[in-house]
Amino acid sequence: MTWRYLERNGKPATPRRRPGGMVLVQSKNEAYPSYEVSLDQDGFQVLGQVMWTAGWLAVGGCMALIRCSECGRDISDRASNCPGCGCPVNQRAPKHAPTMKDRLRFWVMMAVIFVPFALVVLKPDPELSALSNKPTASKPKPPKKELTLHEKKYGEKPKRSAWDGSYYEVERHLELVARDPRSVDVIGCTEPVTVDEGWEVRCDYRAANGFGGLVRESKWFRIAFGKVQGMRDAK
Repeated sequence: MTWRYLERNGKPATPRRRPGGMVLVQSKNEAYPSYEVSLDQDGFQVLGQVMWTAGWLAVGGCMALIRCSECGRDISDRASNCPGCGCPVNQRAPKHAPTMKDRLRFWVMMAVIFVPFALVVLKPDPELSALSNKPTASKPKPPKKELTLHEKKYGEKPKRSAWDGSYYEVERHLELVARDPRSVDVIGCTEPVTVDEGWEVRCDYRAANGFGGLVRESKWFRIAFGKVQGMRDAK
């Protein structure tokens, strides 16, 4: 396919390639300089896309076609020159407002293009649906600790701290009864022993006396329901 356009005023150009696969070649007739535009494979693809877009716009009522007075080719009323012969376009098709029929045709065309696309995109994937509907195995819950009869009666068994081996209940009680709560320092405690009214633990600790000096003592603390219920001297 060859496009030919004339240049009456101006110097001939040297052969060169244009974007989109077009090759500009000067004719040998120097008295009447003209140029040929040859399209390679890429150029034909670009031309096809342009022609398809132009045809769709014409069908949608967005562009009107007029006939060139020189070569008789149908061209857009918005073109300034005929792409076939290069003749300036002087005649313009009378502009008219789009009618209801034009609008309806436009929306029908849009629906034909986008509705199938939307159906493909929004169609659920059977594999994903099967995975989402597949029941997930619930993780087994850890078995609840069985409380002994003594724990049901006096609360849970006191636990030693993994940090210093003391008991929170004992430290809290000593801070409440000590003259200087900041001086309380629990040195060590024994494992809980079951007694009639809860549990007893023996703890060695230091605390300030009435004169401000630190005194070391050892006592038994009876714990029930998370609190120290009483204490006695260790023998």
